[in-house]
Amino acid sequence: MILSLADGLVLDFGNCPEHDGASARLAELVEAYNVRPRSDVLREIAETLCSRARLRIDADPAGAIIDLTAGLELLPYIDRPALVAKLYGLRAWVKAATGDDEAALVDYDAAIEWAPSHPTYRNNRSVCRRRAGDLGGALADARAAVAENRRSGLYWLTLAEAYAARREDVDAVTALRRALRLNPSLARQLDDPVLDRVRERDDFPR
Repeated sequence: MILSLADGLVLDFGNCPEHDGASARLAELVEAYNVRPRSDVLREIAETLCSRARLRIDADPAGAIIDLTAGLELLPYIDRPALVAKLYGLRAWVKAATGDDEAALVDYDAAIEWAPSHPTYRNNRSVCRRRAGDLGGALADARAAVAENRRSGLYWLTLAEAYAARREDVDAVTALRRALRLNPSLARQLDDPVLDRVRERDDFPR
């Protein structure tokens, strides 16, 4: 699948594997654009690349990154900040999942530049910042995520981890209580070593 734009940009989206609905849709869009170039088709191509990347994350993370990078090549033609942020945010998530926190942070910074108040990007950047040793930044992002959505147990759990990493255990326990009250199933995720010390406290929620 080859997409050729008027300014000379050429993108190769690869072949269309059998039974791959996202690739089939991508092929349709590329053909439609090559026949009649329209900006709304480019936006849909970028959205479809996001969809295909999500399907590839587990089995082919490198392929997912290629798809998302191709989508970002269309950035000059996409007038939707939320879509640009999604491309950066999803690519950051894939990079973080493969252990490249430093590269993920660059993409999360870009995602947040396009969507400053998006709590998921803030929450995920908090995790990457904590793992990279930026404990102050991790706490700031976790607080921002919770401020945007106080009903997410996951965001409160990230906040608890940020406090625990800074050895602010009382605040960590308070945030953890809130996380488990909002989403009791998070108890199954409490295997993060950063919370080991907090678990030993008498005021840890049982």
